[in-house]
Amino acid sequence: MFCTTVRIEGDYVESFIYSGTLFLFDSDAKVILVDWQALVEFIVDYEDLLKNHEISGYIIGGESLSWIPDEDVEYYVDIETLRSFIRQTLDLGSMASDVELYSNKMYVTSERGVSRWDFDWKSKNIRNNKFIYQGLCFSVSANSYNRVAFSAGHNGAFYYSDVKGKDIFELSDDVCVSLDWLENRAVVKSESKCHVFDFQPIPSKNRFNDNNYWESVNDSKLIFNEREDFSLIDSSGAFLLGDQLCELRDGNVWDVGANSLLHQFNRDFDRVDAVKAFALGVAIESSGGLYVLNDQILLLEEFINWRVFPRAKNYGNQIHLICEDCLSVKTFPFIEGVNFRYKPKSFS
Repeated sequence: MFCTTVRIEGDYVESFIYSGTLFLFDSDAKVILVDWQALVEFIVDYEDLLKNHEISGYIIGGESLSWIPDEDVEYYVDIETLRSFIRQTLDLGSMASDVELYSNKMYVTSERGVSRWDFDWKSKNIRNNKFIYQGLCFSVSANSYNRVAFSAGHNGAFYYSDVKGKDIFELSDDVCVSLDWLENRAVVKSESKCHVFDFQPIPSKNRFNDNNYWESVNDSKLIFNEREDFSLIDSSGAFLLGDQLCELRDGNVWDVGANSLLHQFNRDFDRVDAVKAFALGVAIESSGGLYVLNDQILLLEEFINWRVFPRAKNYGNQIHLICEDCLSVKTFPFIEGVNFRYKPKSFS
């Protein structure tokens, strides 16, 4: 399958792309905000202006190609080139363990806890840091109206509502290093169990006047319940696909609640370290490799960390690989007949 790769020199531990800005988190506990569009337009160098415009839009995000190049395309960005497109560098105080950007907020977990920053997409700057939890944290998953869930290892998993005086709630006291929250459903994963939570939908504003609306929003933020929990041999193979809790079994995707086969791939793995559904299929980390289950199986290069963007409108076909000496941003064309794009359904 055709792939474009942009390799960005540096020693990184995390990355994220949001609203035209590439966020690079380095091993010196700094976050670097890069103008992604300007950088891509600078490095793409097709002589044909139409192809140049198309491939730039495709890599930047959200554009399709009317043609497929005969071979993969790769670009390399060294440190000196990168500096010209950096819009902000900020010391976070501790190295990021996970990051998410949602509704113009940046959430970062680290050994110090969970911090939230405001993001201005026009200036490509972050500001107004707020610590919402102190203590070692791992995974973070944000939602609307400043709500966020996060895992805190041996201390369990928590939900932050952003309601004054009623802000932190424990979701689980099991040892937790991973969770996910899509639309109104969250899954909290311990070693051999998945806790599934349903959250009250936020009401539509057109049903209220301004004062009553925000009161209703705060009331809704406080309504959630554990729908059910599932005991699994190994929860690392569990993931959310829309509102369904799914599990990778023998290389196939199963609906855990219904115990039914959803997608058959017949690709077995010795072990599964992490799994995530996104627009191109199911990304699986296994024995040091990254695979994508769809019509084809892709084995990508050696990496330290990786990220896909299941909720992104423009970056759903990107895979970010943190490698030893660079970030590798890979972009693939969408595959006809393969659609794992996140689409929330009604919740029963």
